[in-house]
Amino acid sequence: MGGELRSDGHAKLPSVRSAEHLGKFIHETYVQPARLRGDKAITIRVDQVWEALNYAYTSDLIRGVLGSMKFRNTYRLPLVSTNDRDGHPTTFTFKLESLSSSRE
Repeated sequence: MGGELRSDGHAKLPSVRSAEHLGKFIHETYVQPARLRGDKAITIRVDQVWEALNYAYTSDLIRGVLGSMKFRNTYRLPLVSTNDRDGHPTTFTFKLESLSSSRE
């Protein structure tokens, strides 16, 4: 069963599923390891995520997920700052709260 392709040759995915999958990927790939190391904050680069996913998602979708309240609330990531270039965020820095300390 082959999926539909966009004009650029990438597979079409429903945007909600795409955003949820992307958020889960970012959490598992970047956030969880940083929390396990005991890091207090993490800076995630949009282009790094884009490259890690073999350019399957647009950088605008990655920015949208990283900047969304749903992503921040789901994974308990207070946004500390963004670094913008030409009006678009290139990095997102989040405070990493300890999961165990908030489960009192």
